[in-house]
This record gives sequence, C-alpha cells and structure tokens, in this order.
Amino acid sequence: MARLVEPSETTPGRALGSARPAVEVEDRLLDVNAAAAMLGLSPKTLYEWSHERRVPVVKLFGRALRFRLSVIRKLIKDSERPAFRPLDGFDQPSA
Repeated sequence: MARLVEPSETTPGRALGSARPAVEVEDRLLDVNAAAAMLGLSPKTLYEWSHERRVPVVKLFGRALRFRLSVIRKLIKDSERPAFRPLDGFDQPSA
C-alpha cells in the first residue's frame, strides 16, 4: 500500500530568523514535484492535469505552477472510496 508523503514543514528558501510570518500550513504552496509525490503521480501527469484544468493551480510570474497543500489534501480525501464489505480481520478492532 502506498504511503502518503507529506512535504517538509520548513519553507524552502526561507532563512532562519526571517522577519516575515510563516504561511499557514494549509495555504502553503507546493511545487509540482512535492504535490506529485503526495498524490503518487509523476510531475508530468500533474502538469497535464493542470493544463486540462482538472486541478486548481497558482501560476506564479506567468510560468511556475504551484499547488495549495489544502487542495492536494482535499483531492486525496475526495478520491477515497469506501469498501463494499470489510476484509476479514479488518472489521474488528485489534486487541
């Protein structure tokens, strides 16, 4: 089973002791590599989805694409499908 990859809690390019306030975690912008890793996709697929407008993006300076962490998490949550029936041994709480 694939493991959900979380981006690091540090902001790339931000010097320690910076006077600017930290961005709220849910509103952080992820680059295509970090967002693709969270979704278990290749960056190429994420570029295609953004071009097809299947996922919302933030376009910086007319070129660089960024993805909101909250949007990626919502996409994962909304894509989850419940099982029709529980697997043997998984429907009972562990002792």
